[in-house]
Amino acid sequence: TAFCRSPRNSKFLTIIGCSGVENLPKNPAVVTVKEIKDLRQTFEIETGYGDINAWVEWIKYTVQSLNHSNCYACESGRPIAQVVPFQLGWTKDPKGIDCRSLSLLFPPMPDTDVKIPPALSTAVGNHTACLSQQGVKATRPIGNFSLCSDEVLDVMEDSAGNYSRLGISRADLWWYCGGKILWSTLPSNWGGTCALVQLVIPFTLAFEKGI
Repeated sequence: TAFCRSPRNSKFLTIIGCSGVENLPKNPAVVTVKEIKDLRQTFEIETGYGDINAWVEWIKYTVQSLNHSNCYACESGRPIAQVVPFQLGWTKDPKGIDCRSLSLLFPPMPDTDVKIPPALSTAVGNHTACLSQQGVKATRPIGNFSLCSDEVLDVMEDSAGNYSRLGISRADLWWYCGGKILWSTLPSNWGGTCALVQLVIPFTLAFEKGI
């Protein structure tokens, strides 16, 4: 069996996993024979996209964490990350929201390593880790997130404490102020209401029933 893919606007073919195919052209500039070794390579061959697939990596991590195997993963075409609430809040879990504790769970990220997803779906849930900045310092309005609970801290007040240190990017954490934009950090002159959020890629796992 031979699986052939011709890149867009290309006269060349890639032959993958050939067996029982005779009289293939011998010119390596025209035909490349490849052997599929893993799932990532399969996606790369089928789609022509070779970067890391976050959806596939998340599925692999979830299956391993559940100590399962031999499963089906289902999702609609072109899954999009969804904005969900950060599980801690300023007053909901004051010890857990301490910056020293969070720095261990969500380490700093160099600005060069921060990659904001190109697309995301509408935010859901009740968000309890929200900040608001208004007044003369808020010269750059970036949005007013409408799903914040009543515990919204004003960074202009002293009670905000170290929660107002917003200039450090953190792994797996984002600032969301509405619309279709995520922020890894908030500018010093930002204005509006924003929430600390995380992203999820929804999918369904179906496992074989044990005999």
